[in-house]
Amino acid sequence: MKNTKLHRYNLSHEYCVDEIKEILKLNSQFYSTISIRCVAIKEEKEPSVWRNALCVIKALPKEIVALKFNSRIYDNIRLLEDWLEPGDLIDFITEFKNGIIKIADIDVNIENPDLQQVQYVHESIWPEPLPGYHYSTSGGSHRLSIPNDPLLSHKNPFYPSPDSAIASWCEIPNYQGPSDSRMGILSIFLPECRAYFEKLVYKHEEKILSIKIARRQKDLNTFLKGAYKSPYGYMELSGDVKDDIISIPINEKVADNLEQFEIYLLDNNNNILDYHKENQFSIKERIRIFRIPIKIEKKEDIIDKATKIGESDTLEFKPFIKRGDNKINEIIETIIAFANTNGGHIIIGINKYAVPEGIESDLGKEAKRYNKSYKDFLEEYIGYIRKEISDKLNKLPDYRIEKKTFNEHDFLVIDISAGSQKPYANIQTKDIFIRRGSNNVKPDPDTELPKLFPNLGRLLKW
Repeated sequence: MKNTKLHRYNLSHEYCVDEIKEILKLNSQFYSTISIRCVAIKEEKEPSVWRNALCVIKALPKEIVALKFNSRIYDNIRLLEDWLEPGDLIDFITEFKNGIIKIADIDVNIENPDLQQVQYVHESIWPEPLPGYHYSTSGGSHRLSIPNDPLLSHKNPFYPSPDSAIASWCEIPNYQGPSDSRMGILSIFLPECRAYFEKLVYKHEEKILSIKIARRQKDLNTFLKGAYKSPYGYMELSGDVKDDIISIPINEKVADNLEQFEIYLLDNNNNILDYHKENQFSIKERIRIFRIPIKIEKKEDIIDKATKIGESDTLEFKPFIKRGDNKINEIIETIIAFANTNGGHIIIGINKYAVPEGIESDLGKEAKRYNKSYKDFLEEYIGYIRKEISDKLNKLPDYRIEKKTFNEHDFLVIDISAGSQKPYANIQTKDIFIRRGSNNVKPDPDTELPKLFPNLGRLLKW
């Protein structure tokens, strides 16, 4: 197998199957089970026919706990779940070549059953992101008639819409609804567990790029290949990987003026095991490594300052917001506004009277309600905020969320950098915000909006 490209198109189904066999062979010792999640829609004109809206198949590494659920049956939609042994995946693929797959004893029609392409991607679907192979069929030309009604059943969870059910059931946070290009496809994700980048960090003070490699197959030979470009030219990165932690000195002036950076982890057959790519405009999957740190005061000082002077063009505070409360959209608006303007900081735990109440009381009650420890529920709550941001923003600015303690109270501080890919918007409502004083406002279409589109003025002039 030669995996030397991140994206390969127009492959034959048979070629994909042969590659999948090889991947299973290389990673069989690391896989525990295969998860299948499918959303099937009842055919309007043929009520006995169920068509695939989206089917996601994933191999789970052994350290990941397999959370198993019963299939969820609604009037016109079925959320189906099934499980396979890794050794049975090839037989399953052979069966769906015929256009009908059986999932949880339900026959589901797939219009285009041939696997046709593969992407080598990072999938943030585990506690630690793992790279891997993402094979998929093409979308069908048959337009699915998906009802807009909520999914209601006294036996099953509530979904406000089929779109939310598809996104949640198939674990796709950036699902775009009926216009999503993945509608009707079947995808297979096989993580590469033999070796991968566990952590990449540029330490500004030491001027060191630190790379930590997780090597599960101990006898595997690995190699680094890459380069970075700055106004001062290209610099190659290359070498055998003898240790699991590698330190590469990089001049600070170069790092803060980075134009392009990419690095690959290869095996001795030149297969890509993992990679990272970024430039000053975009980033592939992982968080940005080379960035000028957000220059802010200590979080404790910001909290103290907020109680004295209130909100500003770079500072906003919020009381604790329960999970599922629509007030979370106020945080989303502020993140968009800060990213579209000059960046800023959101402090959760200060009420509308600028009193620093903290979050520990409300969070503690919520943790008790779900029978969880305060620490565990705090991590879940931060994860909830991150998911809301990921689900609702069209692009992600550089941001971080940290817990800070001030006057014996706990606070969450969200730091948002001014975005490099403006405009940022709410992908669900299409709303764009900027920060004006202490308010989030929609930009003036004549004076402020064009500034968010760097090339708009040139296009209008032409």
